[in-house]
Amino acid sequence: MSTKETATITLYNISKCGLYKYNDSSKAHLGNTHIFFQQFMSWAKNPKRNLIDTCTYEVEDDELGERTFCYEIIENTSNNFLVITWNETKGLDGKLASINGNVPVGQASIKTKKTGINEILGYPSYFYIVPNENVIATITFGTSKNGRLNFKCLVKEFIGKYTKFAVYEKNIQDQKNDLKGYKDKSIPNSELLNLRAMFDFNIIRSTHQIDNLVANYDQIRQVVKHNKLSVADTVKQGWSSKLSLPIFDRQKPKIDGEVKFTFEYPYTPENSKELKDFISDWEKNYTGSMWDNVGFKLKGDSTTYWLNDMNARNKFDLSLNKNNENIIDATSLLTELERLLPKLLSLR
Repeated sequence: MSTKETATITLYNISKCGLYKYNDSSKAHLGNTHIFFQQFMSWAKNPKRNLIDTCTYEVEDDELGERTFCYEIIENTSNNFLVITWNETKGLDGKLASINGNVPVGQASIKTKKTGINEILGYPSYFYIVPNENVIATITFGTSKNGRLNFKCLVKEFIGKYTKFAVYEKNIQDQKNDLKGYKDKSIPNSELLNLRAMFDFNIIRSTHQIDNLVANYDQIRQVVKHNKLSVADTVKQGWSSKLSLPIFDRQKPKIDGEVKFTFEYPYTPENSKELKDFISDWEKNYTGSMWDNVGFKLKGDSTTYWLNDMNARNKFDLSLNKNNENIIDATSLLTELERLLPKLLSLR
């Protein structure tokens, strides 16, 4: 039985997907989005491979947090894909922890439930890939996270390590397989190449809103910036240092830990190109957080025009099936996304 669910769907443009030459990242030398997601599906659904073996990367930094696995991947007759990932979350010594929130501070007791040896605490994320449109969409429900950064790493490392283009050779000394390079094995005597795997996608901005702001660049009187960072971090250089470093150095909170801050700064771009570069630089460094935002105030207008509101994102009602664990059925979700595809693409 299907139920109605309201989903927030955000569109991203696929900027890189493939194996690239080190001195030329303008175009993939081997593979494309459709090829690599077909290969990923074949690899992940190998009957000899368990879900726990589908994390393609090692957790080495705090940015990624924990492991991400392929929970499900399907392709339809239009050659579009739905990928459901499972994002591991930390438990308390391998246990699921909870507290009673209806007691005074300092009096709550922690209850834990032990998880099984192969159980992975976590949450699902949903990705809709449309290769012919060069688009990826994230689908979130309520306040769920989209798992975007981990998904990027999952796919990038798959391309680098497990693609069918990879050529391995057994090391006689340690009997391990060493990656020697990449080649198109369908072409006889093809050259072994030293390439690098790349996979990235960037949020799509609403073109007409951005164009309207750029057309009125000389009316901008002020920039407003939201951000979140550790006060121990070094503020990145670039446009942010030009606009924010002097004022932030004077007003930086005298506390430890992570803080959210907002500041306003007088600013009028010298020309439309400067504003375009400003917006482009922000997009490249965009974290995906709703708090990471830049707004503009125009002369004679009290409204703040936020860049994070000028994106290809909207809410849609979906008719979906769920399993006994309340996880959304992949086929029903992909069917609904296909039904909405014209509306999704019109958000660009």
